[in-house]
Amino acid sequence: MISEAKAASPDPNKSEEDVIAAIRELLKKHLVFQFNATFIDFCKKKLKIPANEVYRILYSLVQRKILVPGSILTREEILENSTRTAILKIIQANPGIHVRELCQKIEMNNSVVRSHLKVLETFNYIRRRDYANPKITLLFTKEFPDKYDDFFVIWKSETDRQIIQLLLREELNITEFSAKLQLHHSTIQYHIEKLSKFDMLVKESKDQSVKFRFNTEKLGVFDEFLALITSPALHEAQNRTP
Repeated sequence: MISEAKAASPDPNKSEEDVIAAIRELLKKHLVFQFNATFIDFCKKKLKIPANEVYRILYSLVQRKILVPGSILTREEILENSTRTAILKIIQANPGIHVRELCQKIEMNNSVVRSHLKVLETFNYIRRRDYANPKITLLFTKEFPDKYDDFFVIWKSETDRQIIQLLLREELNITEFSAKLQLHHSTIQYHIEKLSKFDMLVKESKDQSVKFRFNTEKLGVFDEFLALITSPALHEAQNRTP
């Protein structure tokens, strides 16, 4: 039994590049890549290496999604498409972007953008994070740390941002939030429940009142998140994309 591939470099080494080149020859004959005897035998004869070595290399390439069974493309060919390259650059410059925002930036319809996203995700260039409440899908490059994902959901809501900014200064109850933000109790309650779900708040009973404070255990990651989204490097990247 082959063990899980170790944390290998995403870039192919020389032996892997030779196998990829051989696979591309077969793909040009309008075959779809499959991890099967046809492709293993072709590489074995073409490269004059043992079948078990071909198998090992193909296994590693599939694990790293450099080759994907059922596709006529290899990973290095994915970004030869200018639209996919543009989409990837936008996601890199705008981590946490959702599909609607992406469609607006690249000026393409939803179905076309989603088809390119599926390819980018299949070949491990991007990842998506789906949320049920609020119902939203956020897009990130594959290497972007997932510890910041929840903060991107919160930061898209002005009310969530205002509540957090208040809680970083003081403890408040629902009535106090409502007065300070000039919002109805039910609206405040909705956002409090949302922030609580993301473990951003701590609820405490004080003086016959339920008050909320920011969860200090999240403070370190929150500071990192703020530094990230306000970094000059990110703003520079955003200025270079649509």
